[in-house]
Amino acid sequence: MPETDEFGVTSFCYRRRRPFHPARLHALLFGEGGEDVEREGGREGGTEGGQAGPAEGPLGSLIRVKGYLWLATHMQHMVFWSLAGSVHSFTANEEEKWLAAIDPVEWPETLTAAELRAHWEPMWGDRRQEIVFIGVHMEQAKVEEALDACLLTEEEMTRMTPGDWAEVFVDPFVREGTDGRDDESELGSEGEDELGDD
Repeated sequence: MPETDEFGVTSFCYRRRRPFHPARLHALLFGEGGEDVEREGGREGGTEGGQAGPAEGPLGSLIRVKGYLWLATHMQHMVFWSLAGSVHSFTANEEEKWLAAIDPVEWPETLTAAELRAHWEPMWGDRRQEIVFIGVHMEQAKVEEALDACLLTEEEMTRMTPGDWAEVFVDPFVREGTDGRDDESELGSEGEDELGDD
């Protein structure tokens, strides 16, 4: 019997084509805030970067998470999510932008037409969720349901623009002391940094 069967370890890849609401995702992972976490006048700073999440709920069985996500307030950069044990890490790299945010003349020369077709859609380009979850006695359907509840709703997708998302949604993943804009100053001068506290 494989060890994964003996110890109840399973995995799956979560793929979706709409962005996460940053505050709803943060509330799911760290038990902070609530669903209606919006304000006028732009985004607030947050406190993320190597933070332990709750051990209960549908995500309590997770032992490893690795992949990249699309936050509604980060239209330019991929955000890499890593979980080891109970500590979550979210990082963004200035070199790792969505292809949709880059001039096509700057796309990698190794990019094939087949690869582009596999990840591209007319409205949002290659922006997407692609995250691998590994857990012990993990209930995949419940994990997916919890994550799906953090995605933007149909109304948020159709009645708001990305500019609205940036101005209205509170983003707890943005480190304090920044204005929340999706540019190099937010990510740090070294190119890669935690989105939360230094």
